[in-house]
Amino acid sequence: NNLGRKACKQIGKYLAVCKDLSHLRLDTITMMDLKAASAFSDGLATNTTLEQLDLQFSYFGNQICNIICDALKRNKGASMKLLKIGENDLSLPGLKSVVSMLRTNKSLERVDLSDNPLQAADWNVFIRDLSFAFETNCSIVEIQLPCKVRAPDSIKYSMRRNWCLADIDCQVPQLLPHFLASIPQHHQHSVD
Repeated sequence: NNLGRKACKQIGKYLAVCKDLSHLRLDTITMMDLKAASAFSDGLATNTTLEQLDLQFSYFGNQICNIICDALKRNKGASMKLLKIGENDLSLPGLKSVVSMLRTNKSLERVDLSDNPLQAADWNVFIRDLSFAFETNCSIVEIQLPCKVRAPDSIKYSMRRNWCLADIDCQVPQLLPHFLASIPQHHQHSVD
């Protein structure tokens, strides 16, 4: 389903004025173009009640991800706790937008980046940037990574630097022992 410019504009207007909306699920809906995403993001940048935003399986790519993350960075009164942007064809530039947003958005606790096509060559850069974001943002307690590559040492490094991170899901079961070895004892109960 394509969510056209007019519909995105209406949703954006609603987000800007709505004081009751706490969950918005727009998964599997394709935003047609950058102008449609901008119209949606205008409302997202001012909404203070939205706690969960699900945009999974929308395949919007890096540019639209950048627009959405920009809106979340500008929203100083945000109350969003959960952001799902898995399966959106995000490569390193899009994921860097997410990481940049995580540095300033202090309300987010859970982020789903799963099933985005991060190349093996970009993995260390992504984990390094993510680790720096964790140094300034201790509100994140769970993150699902775009793991289609193995990088246990990088993940261990990231986990050690963010003592608040309680759950990390890399969708590669063989990495579980590495996760457990790198997480402080008081956080191990949450790791799957």
